[in-house]
Amino acid sequence: MKFLAAYFLMALIAAGLIFGSWGIWSGPLVVLMLHPLFDRLVGPEHSSTPSAKGVANSLLWLLLPVEMLLVGYTISAYAHAPIWVCLACGLSLGMITGGIGITGAHELIHRRSAWQRSLGIGLLMLVGYGHFRIEHVYGHHARVATPEDPASAQRGHTLYRFWVRSLIGSFTHAWRLEMKRIQTKKLGWYRHSMIAMGIGQLAIFALAFGLGGIAGGLIWLSQAATAILLLETINYVEHYGLQRKRGTNGRYEPVTPGHSWDCAYQVTNATLFNLGYHSQHHADALSPFQQLALSKESPKLPAGYSLMLILAFFPPLWFRTMHRELDRYALAT
Repeated sequence: MKFLAAYFLMALIAAGLIFGSWGIWSGPLVVLMLHPLFDRLVGPEHSSTPSAKGVANSLLWLLLPVEMLLVGYTISAYAHAPIWVCLACGLSLGMITGGIGITGAHELIHRRSAWQRSLGIGLLMLVGYGHFRIEHVYGHHARVATPEDPASAQRGHTLYRFWVRSLIGSFTHAWRLEMKRIQTKKLGWYRHSMIAMGIGQLAIFALAFGLGGIAGGLIWLSQAATAILLLETINYVEHYGLQRKRGTNGRYEPVTPGHSWDCAYQVTNATLFNLGYHSQHHADALSPFQQLALSKESPKLPAGYSLMLILAFFPPLWFRTMHRELDRYALAT
């Protein structure tokens, strides 16, 4: 039942958007102020055990319709709002569609069943980032913690440098992967999933524009940009400075728990479907989030995700904190 915390977080932000006035800033208030506060107060857990599957999967399945309704409502309710209001609404929406929606999508795109993967792709298309499914599953998991992976941050790289590298590198590699699939299987262009997702994302934007005019289009674009940058900031945090060694044969060592930062903070994992148990996710990507647990061998983040996001925005603070943790982990191993 702890994973209902994700919906509680959404409800707080949605309430602000529904009631309006200063409530349109509920997203950054909840994610960047209240969430890190409670994460710190509740604190980390020192060990964890997998949960039973139960009904927790249904929380993922409901994400797409709930978010579609919320985005649609916000666009229609603020159809004639000034630019600054549209941007504030988009920022708050993006905290939901990025922080919770993409986290749920990240879980669903690894599922064996096609309909669950489709739900995950739908959540990604809602923020205009459908190609993440290709790059993450077939690119990131194969190349994690190597210089070839744009989603693995190198030591000394700022968040802003990482954004540029990851945004461009992830898209271009996903395109190459899809082109290879099309050519290898001799499929027609109509089977090119990135083109299909691109058309679908343009249709979603057109729908937003039709529903709310210029304001609707601006709200959709700003929520998408917020969600994407939030995702990429999480990527920055999850593997920063961790590198797989390369052997004399040119091959990298196998992925180990030492190549992902784990986060033991309880509020982070309750609201983000155990995303903080990231090393075990890389060890077994098909394992559902309820079955993930804290690894004893992985390096541990010194704070929950929301506070680490804030630190990442300020490179001097980030470097001082994370380089100390990297050096400490290197000595311990």
